[in-house]
Amino acid sequence: MTTIDMDSVEGFQLKHGSLIGGARKGCLCLSLRLAVLLQGLISVILLLSLTSILFLIPINSLGPAQKETITSSGYSFLLIRGSLGQYAVDIMNRYLPQSSLIAISEVISSLRSSGTEGKFVIFMLHVSILSSLASIFGAIGKSMGLIKFSIFSFMASQAFSIFGVFYAPTLGKVHGLQFLSNPVLLLTTLTIVIFYTMWYSHLLYSFYKVLRAGGNGGEYLSYREIIDRRNFLRWKTWKERELERGSPYNPSFSRSSEKDRLLKSSR
Repeated sequence: MTTIDMDSVEGFQLKHGSLIGGARKGCLCLSLRLAVLLQGLISVILLLSLTSILFLIPINSLGPAQKETITSSGYSFLLIRGSLGQYAVDIMNRYLPQSSLIAISEVISSLRSSGTEGKFVIFMLHVSILSSLASIFGAIGKSMGLIKFSIFSFMASQAFSIFGVFYAPTLGKVHGLQFLSNPVLLLTTLTIVIFYTMWYSHLLYSFYKVLRAGGNGGEYLSYREIIDRRNFLRWKTWKERELERGSPYNPSFSRSSEKDRLLKSSR
């Protein structure tokens, strides 16, 4: 049976009842900071590809043996977004069945033809891209303000996404897309959106708590463990200072009660 040194961090946690853990330490083998940074980069790439597919790539490029490209001069943002979208379309044409490609083409056509729904989707995608960019720069600069902004903007974009899932049957009736009223498809999409919202918001909030506790997100420690280590160092410094003064370390020792006892004995 192993014994715990009471003058160690573990002994301090055990003695003072601190909880070991406290939210996420990292993601798989990645630290919190690296996980937030990579997730932000992946989100930006996927969102740019999605905006290109929905509003930039020609609809007739979806389908087998189709390979149209977006031509643009220079290294502009439009060229980058178009290249990402074309690459995503090529993957979809290669691996998705014909029925799925037709359904996706119908959805894209309905979004482009409808003014209100299309503007709503564009706004939602821009908010999501802004949230991902804030998380990237927040992870690079270890900025609590940017991470906090990323959390709120991400939750807002996900709320729009959940609203879009519930609005999908109405959109399907207006544009004649019956598959958007499929309960299995709607329930699966809603489950994925909710699960992703909980997972990524917890990741961002854990990183924010670690930064607030004084960490940097790269030490693979939760915010409670960081606080415990900081408090342990303060306690150890205080104990060493008391020993240097010649006062025996005793947690139950009270200077005021000892002074009262001496005054009573002198009377």
